[in-house]
Amino acid sequence: MKKLDWGVIIMFASLFVLMQAVWDTGIVAEVARYLPSMNKGEPASYIPSILISSVLLSQVLSNVPMVTLYFPLMKYFGYEPYDIPAWVALAGGSTLAGNLTLIGAASNLIIVEEAEARGHTLSFFEFFKVGLIVTIVNVLVLYSFLIVFSNLHFIISYV
Repeated sequence: MKKLDWGVIIMFASLFVLMQAVWDTGIVAEVARYLPSMNKGEPASYIPSILISSVLLSQVLSNVPMVTLYFPLMKYFGYEPYDIPAWVALAGGSTLAGNLTLIGAASNLIIVEEAEARGHTLSFFEFFKVGLIVTIVNVLVLYSFLIVFSNLHFIISYV
């Protein structure tokens, strides 16, 4: 118990409490009005919206708390468990968002904290220079996969 990083545990617990409070205040519904359209329809329209929103919002909230807020929002817009491309876009976008900046994922902060304890530093900008390229390439690959998969799924469902 002494070796646990209580700061990280408290940070995660606090993030979840904060995300519930944000949801309860209705701020999420207000912010959702400014997000790209998440309405169900053609995968070519909702997949980029979910991907872009999840990558950008993860930079503000960190990826795990962002999914905590986004999940009920997607259910509100009518996404069901069988809407696999939409859920994979959310999972993939929020996961890949951790590559963009130091605050994109809490795990980045833990790693930088450990590195600094050992005398190594990594600035926000240094991380971002590499993270931007890695994130763009990975999001484009995921987008391509999801479009192909959703088109195959659409064709197979009518056969």
